[in-house]
Amino acid sequence: MTKSSYLRKKHLGGAINQRGNDYEISFACLKIMRLISQFQLHLSSITISSQGNGYVDDFWVQNQVPGEPTETCYQLKTSQKLSWGERINRGTLSFDFHKQKDNLTKKGIKFRLELVVSERKIFKLMRNTLPKTLNKICTIFHFPWNGTINNQVLYCSSFRKAAQELCALPDTDKLQALVNIFVGAWVSSGKRDVSLKSLFDKVKSIGGLAYLRSPVPLTLSLQVMEILDAIPNFRYQIFHGYLVYFYGVTDSGSIPHMINSTEFRNIENEIIAKRPVTFADLETIIL
Repeated sequence: MTKSSYLRKKHLGGAINQRGNDYEISFACLKIMRLISQFQLHLSSITISSQGNGYVDDFWVQNQVPGEPTETCYQLKTSQKLSWGERINRGTLSFDFHKQKDNLTKKGIKFRLELVVSERKIFKLMRNTLPKTLNKICTIFHFPWNGTINNQVLYCSSFRKAAQELCALPDTDKLQALVNIFVGAWVSSGKRDVSLKSLFDKVKSIGGLAYLRSPVPLTLSLQVMEILDAIPNFRYQIFHGYLVYFYGVTDSGSIPHMINSTEFRNIENEIIAKRPVTFADLETIIL
C-alpha cells in the first residue's frame, strides 16, 4: 500500500469513528432529555451508561421506577448497509441481540432491546426483517444524524421536540444552547453508571438554569405589572418563567433572564425607579 493510500484509509477510518462517536453523544442527549421530561420526580431511580459490557452495549438505561423496564439496551448504527445476519454466527446483529436477550431472560430482568439507525432506508429494512424471535422485546428506531449537535436541533424533529420539552423559550438559539450544556454535562460525566439526578444537577450548575423551564409558577411584582399595564399597545405574558412581550403588531421579544434571577430583579428595580410610560422608554431598560 502506498503512503498516500495508507493516509487516505487512516483519515477515512478516523472520520468514521468520529461520526459514530458524535452520533452516540447526540442519541444519549436525546434519551437523557426525554427521561428527564418523563420522570422528573424519579431521577435518582435512573442510571445511564455508554459502552456497557453486554452484547447490545452502545447505550444502557437502568430504570427502577415501578412499571418500567428495568434495563433498556441500545445498539446504534450509522452504516449505509446493514443486516441482521444469522443468529448462530458470532459478530452478527442477530447473534448479539439474541445473546443479550438470553442473558437478561436468565436473570429474570424485565428489559427492552433497541436498534437505532441513522438511515431511513436501513430503518425500513431492519424493521421489515426483524427476526420473529426478537419481535416481542426489540424495537427499531430511526434517529437521523445531521452532522452536528446544532443541526440536530434544526433538522431532527424528535431531537428538537425533546429540547423544547425542557427549554423555557422556543427560540432555536436557546434550544441549541441548552442542548450543548447537556452535551457538556454528559461528556464530562465519564458516561458510565451516571445517576440521572446527578447529571441534571450538573446541567443546572454549568448554565442550564438560564434556559430550563421553571418548576414553579413565577410572577412579576405588583408595582411592575401596574407600570407595564399602563404602556400603550404593550402586552406581555409569563412563559415558563420568562417575560415575553409584544408591542403593537410588529415588535416582540423576551427578557433573557428568568423572573426569579438576580438579573431580572435588577431590571424590575430599574423599571420601578424610572417608571417608563412608553415602549421607547421601556426598551432602554430591558434591551
